[in-house]
Amino acid sequence: MMPRLRLALPLAACSLVAGCTGIVDPTATASLPTVAGASAPTTTAGGGAVPAQSFAVGETTPRAWWTQFGCDDLDKLVYAGLAGSNDIAAADAALRAARAQAGVAGAALAPGVDVSYSAQRAQSPNSLQSPLADSTQRLYSLHTAQVTVSYPLDLFGGLRARRQSARAAAKVAAAHLLAARQTLAANLVVATVSRAALEDQIAATEVSIASARQML
Repeated sequence: MMPRLRLALPLAACSLVAGCTGIVDPTATASLPTVAGASAPTTTAGGGAVPAQSFAVGETTPRAWWTQFGCDDLDKLVYAGLAGSNDIAAADAALRAARAQAGVAGAALAPGVDVSYSAQRAQSPNSLQSPLADSTQRLYSLHTAQVTVSYPLDLFGGLRARRQSARAAAKVAAAHLLAARQTLAANLVVATVSRAALEDQIAATEVSIASARQML
């Protein structure tokens, strides 16, 4: 039994090493595959009454990008949709709550200051009076002011980690709110453009039907 045990131990060690080398590093990022000769288009093919369009690569899109269409009715529709959306209201409330939590987490690292003041009017007993002092002057005032400053002791970094986590959660909530606004605006714009296109198709079809009836 001893030779078999001695032989099994090196084999198990080799298997363990091979298994460890096959574990993927969770912090590593995989690069996307590239296609030779492939590039993003910068212009569209125009034709007829439709001019060619160009893409501004690398430039940022304005927040209210739908205003670039120059249509007042579309702007009013999008703004009304944004103002009356329950999803955006919920995302905005979540953002305000996340920012409040970030403020609370940051305040935990700030020093605490406590200020107190008290005033007291007292009368000393006759037994404590000096024989040479005026016996009628037994009243005195006592004023006490106190300032206490305390600092949190974050030895293991727990408070700092909570602050960073709360700030990251606030950034995520802000991104969710922005994504909800842009998604709703895009859906409204696409629906408006699609409706306008369908109305033009209906009008063109009606004209074609009227022309065909006149030819019969």
